[in-house]
Amino acid sequence: MKYKNYISLPVFSYAEKLYYGGVEGVSEIPDIEAPTLEEYENLFHQAVDDYIRSRNAAKPATKIGWLITVLVIVVLLLSMVISCPKKAQHTDVLAEMLVDVFNDEADDDDILLELSSLFGVSVSKYLIENHVDVKDYILFSVGEFEYEGKTNVVSIGVLGHVFTASKERVRKEIKESGLFGEL
Repeated sequence: MKYKNYISLPVFSYAEKLYYGGVEGVSEIPDIEAPTLEEYENLFHQAVDDYIRSRNAAKPATKIGWLITVLVIVVLLLSMVISCPKKAQHTDVLAEMLVDVFNDEADDDDILLELSSLFGVSVSKYLIENHVDVKDYILFSVGEFEYEGKTNVVSIGVLGHVFTASKERVRKEIKESGLFGEL
């Protein structure tokens, strides 16, 4: 038997005096049982119609799910564009990092600590302005330390926050560059 491109082949059971069968290729429709072939056919049509109705009812929910997903992605991307850190934010965060590194190195020397507290941030900002290039990639930004033709990433800015390299890595870069003499 065929209905709306769905096929069912009923089998008669003499023991149970019933026609039974399923819809070929559709496991979601349960097996059909009926005492007459006419009733089997009616149940088959009803099962196919119910199945088609349930599939069509699920489609709008799927469309809404896709719409919500796209909307969330657009909002996230827009947030990233609007909050992408600029060079000033990279400079401030890296200057604080440089002052911390310098203070760690000058731990035992009171004069160096006093000089660091007086001039540390301004000297750090001057060095960063001259040796750190911040590249804006619209969704995020990257701070690169440039010295004597060598470039290393020292900060990454995303969603309004600047992430920096570790103090140990900054200390190593400073020593290798010779900017502060021998730290």
